Amino acid sequence: MNAGHSHSPFRQHMSVRMITVVLLVVCAWNAAAQELERRESVLERARPGFDADGMRIGGWRLLPSVGLGIRYDDNIFAEDAIKQSDTAAIVSPELQFESRSRRYRAEVGANADIARYTDFSSEDYDDVRLWAIGGAKVRSGDFLVQLRLSDLHEERTSPDDVRGTELTKFARNSLSGEYTYRPGRWLARVDAAIGTLDFDSTNTPSGVVSNDDRDRTAADMGIRGAYSLSPDFAAFVEARIEQIDYDQQFDRNGFERSSDGGEARLGAMLDITGRTTGELFVSYLSRSYDDPRFGTVSGPGFGGEIDWNPTRLTTLTFAASREITPTTVVGSAGIVDTIATVGIDHELLRNLIVSATFSRRSEDFEKIDRKDKLSRATLGGTYLMNRYIHIFVGYRYRDRDTSPEDSGGIVFKKNELLVQVVGQL
Repeated sequence: MNAGHSHSPFRQHMSVRMITVVLLVVCAWNAAAQELERRESVLERARPGFDADGMRIGGWRLLPSVGLGIRYDDNIFAEDAIKQSDTAAIVSPELQFESRSRRYRAEVGANADIARYTDFSSEDYDDVRLWAIGGAKVRSGDFLVQLRLSDLHEERTSPDDVRGTELTKFARNSLSGEYTYRPGRWLARVDAAIGTLDFDSTNTPSGVVSNDDRDRTAADMGIRGAYSLSPDFAAFVEARIEQIDYDQQFDRNGFERSSDGGEARLGAMLDITGRTTGELFVSYLSRSYDDPRFGTVSGPGFGGEIDWNPTRLTTLTFAASREITPTTVVGSAGIVDTIATVGIDHELLRNLIVSATFSRRSEDFEKIDRKDKLSRATLGGTYLMNRYIHIFVGYRYRDRDTSPEDSGGIVFKKNELLVQVVGQL
């Protein structure tokens, strides 16, 4: 994001490194059984008569839609000490072009979320996203590349929010690619990505805060090898590396936050009778910082997601992960971020789906005495009136506790209600 600079809506100054990155994608092995195709979840399932048809334009299909919604938030600043409520009108337009065949896939699109609050215009935002995705079958493998450009806002619930009199805006851009090759019972995959974050400056009660010291480029690469032991089970090993380079050597508090990280994974991909699908792994994480005061953060990690379809009407999802994420909290090298989530989607009627999720998150700030606990619960229902109109009603609860109490974390409880009508062609 850009502190105090003037830019076009899509950040024309996007890092040259992101454009010129060479995505080294080499072959990868896997068995035909190793395809391990996931059964569609309740939410992913095609629903003829209710899904958008779009419009044919040559060999492409145009899928336009727009959502109109009202959201009530009982703690818009995510801070119990100054708890304020407000209601926002939200407009969410989207345009998507796609072209598909058995050999290739192409998609380009754009969408936005535009919010206007009744009482606190400081919380208004205009989030915009652009993307282009291309995929093709190349001999015995598959190639996929994605380009994503976005102008977004930092949520008040973020531990890095500077508590400004306005929201902090930032641009996030990324280019990624992967190649997978499958001979026999083997699979090998190489993926690589590069992305940039560029923050605007933020007005605060004590003056303008330049966020230039948060601007950074992150590049990562992974190599996976897998072997299919049966049609239901494949074991894999994977190695990943990541480099994060901040545009400024030192942040505003004199810390060097650039770092190099690595991860070694051992895991399995599952597809048991088509009802239970997903991936699980355990790993070892390590990240070394340029600043000698931070040194190296390392330890065990894990990740994965399992989808279980006990019936064609219900999908249960279980997910968990632990990773090291960047932060700009003073004195902290990074956050050891651990999260567990359980969710359910159920089809009450062919055109009525209800969903619920609950997650618990622990953020352990390395090198300082601070640990945050976060909870999140959602409940929603989607009514598919017809092919052109869908109605969504949802509730979301979030809270954060921090310990010790004087460690600088913001404590909050937050309830949100959303009603949205989506029109599509």
